[in-house]
Amino acid sequence: MHQSHASSCCCQFAERSRVQDLIYIAELERNVKALENQSEQDDSEIEFLKEQNSRLSLKNEHILNQLKNVADI
Repeated sequence: MHQSHASSCCCQFAERSRVQDLIYIAELERNVKALENQSEQDDSEIEFLKEQNSRLSLKNEHILNQLKNVADI
């Protein structure tokens, strides 16, 4: 009967270990999904900032040309 108890404990330990592994894997999957979502948001923001930078550079160039024209007068 003692061996049966040891076998039962071993099975319970193995089952508990499998459950903990599944919980850990699920947590990792949630973290991956959250990081993927954050990456997509960051990519969108980077694209917006690049476009804004381009517009501001053009505006700056235009203003500098206007200043140059005023200085030449």
